[in-house]
Amino acid sequence: MSGVAVRTDGLVLEHGTRRVLDGVSIAIGAGERVALVGPNGAGKTSVLRCLTGLATPTAGSVEVDGSPLPRIPRERLARLMAVVPAEVTIPFAMRVEELVAIGRIPHEHRLSGLRPADHAAIERAIERAGIGHLRGRDVRTLSLGERQLVLIATALAQEGRLLLLDEPTVHLDLRHQVGVLRLLADLSEQDGLTVIAVLHDLALVAELFPRVVLLDHGRVIADGTPADALGADRLHSVYGVDPRYLPRIADPVSLAG
Repeated sequence: MSGVAVRTDGLVLEHGTRRVLDGVSIAIGAGERVALVGPNGAGKTSVLRCLTGLATPTAGSVEVDGSPLPRIPRERLARLMAVVPAEVTIPFAMRVEELVAIGRIPHEHRLSGLRPADHAAIERAIERAGIGHLRGRDVRTLSLGERQLVLIATALAQEGRLLLLDEPTVHLDLRHQVGVLRLLADLSEQDGLTVIAVLHDLALVAELFPRVVLLDHGRVIADGTPADALGADRLHSVYGVDPRYLPRIADPVSLAG
């Protein structure tokens, strides 16, 4: 994937009489790492749902890898894009490696099942997410932070170039929040993945994401570096919080190397 990985143009999404997205236009280049932030109900998750095809916009368009999203076959889209949802329920016992193997479904041969190349991809994803020590464990017994890394490994096993995450640090303690976001930074900077994540912790976003899209009431309020997009006056206007309680925002540090 080269050039623009994802583009939305004038995206409108309505639920009944309520306009959830109102003219959202964003272009995200291949290899970029972008955080979608904003208060509850701002439209962050709705943007992700439109990007993945789970929601059909009322107006506007979505392109992935240069093609209109509706024209991309689902099988090809699953090889281009991996999604980590906000909440995943594991209803029965499943070992870590079995869950990660689900990421190979878009590549799996319908008759022969998992092939040597699939097993190799599963092992690469496990090692890349740093969860080798969790092999053999029942996913249901893991901590929330460990489970989130397993879900990211499952997405990595798809071997897509576009990784979308909806609140990947929700319910995690600070150590695991930083661990997950540092992994995302590494996947972007070293592996060249395009990473788009819905996040809430503005201080961590400012530290670990070079680009921030600030949404409010379904509209893009700002799009740029953390210092540009998350100024105190703008955050005060969007979040309605006294600037004294807002994090000090500076340009992020690079985690490459």
